[in-house]
Amino acid sequence: MPIIKNMTKKIFLAFPGFEVGVEKIEKLSTVKLFNLNSISEADFINLINKEIKPFNKNVVRNNKNDFAKLEFKKSYSSSNWGISLPIYGKESSLAGIYEARYLMKLFSGSPLPVMFSVGSMGVDVRKTGISTLEKAMFHGEDKNFFNNDFLSFYKILFPIIQKSGWDAIAVAKWSLEDWRLCAACVVFDDLEKYYRSKRMMTWQSECADLASFYEMLFSRRKNDGGIYKITQRLSVLLGNSFSPQMKKDLSLLYNYRNEFVHGSFFERLKRSTKTYPDDNNMAQLPNLDYKFLSEQANLARKIFIIYLYLVKKLSKGRLAGQSVSQIIHDGIMDVKSRKQIQKYANEILTKM
Repeated sequence: MPIIKNMTKKIFLAFPGFEVGVEKIEKLSTVKLFNLNSISEADFINLINKEIKPFNKNVVRNNKNDFAKLEFKKSYSSSNWGISLPIYGKESSLAGIYEARYLMKLFSGSPLPVMFSVGSMGVDVRKTGISTLEKAMFHGEDKNFFNNDFLSFYKILFPIIQKSGWDAIAVAKWSLEDWRLCAACVVFDDLEKYYRSKRMMTWQSECADLASFYEMLFSRRKNDGGIYKITQRLSVLLGNSFSPQMKKDLSLLYNYRNEFVHGSFFERLKRSTKTYPDDNNMAQLPNLDYKFLSEQANLARKIFIIYLYLVKKLSKGRLAGQSVSQIIHDGIMDVKSRKQIQKYANEILTKM
C-alpha cells in the first residue's frame, strides 16, 4: 500500500484485566501505556486525539460520534489498560491492529482480547463487553509489554508481519515465500482457539494443526515434510537446544496427528476408556496430557519467532534470494549456514 502523507503511524489497543501497574499514563521510548481505570472517557478522547492525529477533520468528527455511542461506552467500561504503539515498515498500514496484536501475542504467548482500537482512520470497537470470568484471566499483562525487550522485538518483526497483510496490489506481486509466510501466520493465529479451550475432542485437532503448521514452514515443496524431515530441520534451527525430549515429543505429536487425520484415534480412545471400579455402568474417560499440548504450542511459538527473524536477517548477504526453508534444509549438511541460523535464533530468543 502506498505511503499516505501526513498519516500518523501509531495504533492504540485497549485490553481488559486487573492489577494495572501504571497510575495514569507512562511513556517508554516510542510506547505509551494508559491506565484506563484512572482516565474518564472525555479525557481519553482528548488524550488519544493528541497521541494519534486523525487523518482528517471528518475522522475527528466521526471519532466524537463513535465515542458517544453506547457500543464504545460499553467497550471502554470493560477495558482496563491500553497501549500506544508505532507502526513501522516502508509501507504504511491504515490500522496496524493486526501487526500490533500479533506481535504482542507472539512475545507474551497470551492472546489478549482487543476491546477497541484507535488509529488515524478512527475508532474501531472490537468487543462491547467481557464476562467477569474471562476478565479474571488477565492480571498485570501491561508489564509484559512495557520494557525494552518488547520494544526491540516489536520493531524488528513488525515489517515482516506486515508483509502477510492482504493488500490487493502487493498480493499480486507475492512470491511463493510471501504466500508461505501469509499462510503460516493465518494457521498460527488460528491456534488461538485452543488456548483456553482444551477438551477431549479437540485434542487430536490441535495436534493436527500444530503438525500442519510445521509442515507449512519447513516443507520446501509438495511431499517434502513428515516427522523425519521436520525433525532434521528443527534440529538445525534450535541447535543444542533441540533436546532428545523435544525429538520424542515431536514424534508423539505426529503420532497423534496421524491418528486423527487417518481416523484411527477412535481406537485409542476405546482402548484407554475404562469403567469405574465401583460402577461398571459409568465410563472413565481417558486422561489427556494438556500440559503436553501447552508445551507444544509454546515451542511452535518460539520456532515461528525464529523463522520470522530469519526472514529478515537472511534477506541479505550470501544466502539472499533463497527461501528460509531451503536455507534451513541446507543447514543439515552446510556447517556454515547452520551456525549462522543458530546465531540468529539465539539473538531473537534473548529478547523474550
